[in-house]
Amino acid sequence: MLDNLFGISFSIMAFERAFMKEEAMRGLSELLGRFTFLISPTCMEEISKALDKEERLGLIGLLGKLRDPEVQRGLGVAMNILKVLGKCAEECAV
Repeated sequence: MLDNLFGISFSIMAFERAFMKEEAMRGLSELLGRFTFLISPTCMEEISKALDKEERLGLIGLLGKLRDPEVQRGLGVAMNILKVLGKCAEECAV
C-alpha cells in the first residue's frame, strides 16, 4: 500500500512538471506535503487495521462513535476539505 501511495505521488509530480505552471507546481507539492502524516508507519498500521475491520454500524453505533474526540477531529478535517471541494466545483462549473 505504501508503494502505491509513493507511486501516485510520483505520478502526480510528473504530471505536475509536465503540464502546470511553476506556481501551481509549488502549491500542489505543498498540498501533498501536508498529507505525509498518512504514510508514517504508525498511521499506516492503524489505517490497515481499520480497513481490515468488518464492523457493521447502525444509527445508535454511529451516534456513539461521534462522541469519540478522534472521530470528531477527523470529521472536522473531512468537512473542511469537502467544503473547499464544493466551493471549487462551483467556481469551476461552466
